[in-house]
Amino acid sequence: ITWVVKGDWVGLKKEFYGPDGDLLKVLRVEEYERIQGVMTVKKSEMHDVQEDHRTVIELNDVEYNTGIPERTFTQRTMKTGLR
Repeated sequence: ITWVVKGDWVGLKKEFYGPDGDLLKVLRVEEYERIQGVMTVKKSEMHDVQEDHRTVIELNDVEYNTGIPERTFTQRTMKTGLR
């Protein structure tokens, strides 16, 4: 189940359920903003309901279209990394 901000199309809250219908995890978006025309989630938290464990992800200094070469994103490079 996802709660979406009308107009921005940002999922503020997502609930993940197991095959038996039990709530497993809840993802909450705590901060988002438009950066260089791209709606960007800046802070989110995933709560593992079963284990009562939380993981927070925060993004700072976000930039888009910085000139990274296309070759950086080949399957081979993604597996082995840049050299």
